[in-house]
Amino acid sequence: MNVDFKSPIALAVAVAISTGALVAAPSVVAAAGKTPGKYVAGDFHNHTTCSDGSISMEKLIKKATDKVDTPWGLDWFVQAGHGGNGFRNCTLVEDATLDSPAYPFVTGKGPTTSWEQSGVTIKGDLSNDASGARNMWRWQSIQEFQYPLVEYFNHYRNLPLFTGIESVVPGHEHSSMSVITSQIPAALDTTPLPTGPGYTPVGSGTRSPSGNIALTAPIRTRVVAPPTIGTARSPGARTRPIPSGMPPRRSSFSLRARATARPATTRPSSR
Repeated sequence: MNVDFKSPIALAVAVAISTGALVAAPSVVAAAGKTPGKYVAGDFHNHTTCSDGSISMEKLIKKATDKVDTPWGLDWFVQAGHGGNGFRNCTLVEDATLDSPAYPFVTGKGPTTSWEQSGVTIKGDLSNDASGARNMWRWQSIQEFQYPLVEYFNHYRNLPLFTGIESVVPGHEHSSMSVITSQIPAALDTTPLPTGPGYTPVGSGTRSPSGNIALTAPIRTRVVAPPTIGTARSPGARTRPIPSGMPPRRSSFSLRARATARPATTRPSSR
């Protein structure tokens, strides 16, 4: 996978995700005779007002990763909201405590403000919410709004943050996935942060470095209670069956980073 990541933790997370290094406990690793690695905990199932959540992207990132004001202090974060569409602008913050140079607090406008009320041009086929507000398809909100914000805060807060999506899949209620190619480029280290509103991303949440639509190493996660091990798959990877009667899914889990990895599979896709 021809991607440079801007921090060792970000690289560790990416390697663990793309190679399916999801484990339940250190004893499992020792039993398998594998070299111990660094465990990093993160969140891969969460929602903002861009789908059916109740808070902004900024507040969600802070709640998950902040090590002072919140109890979680996670090492990494993937914003993986539902697919489909939504009418609310999750890039607007609730109050001035979440203010940042590129995404400042706007008085009278918060994360429940509609895209139309935000002055955004909505693309694609017409679709309205039950309230009559115009919906934005998820591909537009990720490409033009959510990914740029995640990349900005990756640099602004120096955290391994990714953009993903949650979908309904056969045999399981939900599946979170992320295309990690082109996210968190090394060029971020030398890119000046904006001092005013607005941010132009260096990488992309939807395209490969060559400019083609990328579906590299999608993350499909099933987390189950010990002693059964859940699996995170890359395309073509073999997985163990998931037993029936699976317990409720958990919103966060630990990933074990490995120093070496199988090459990720890259294939074109159609939108």
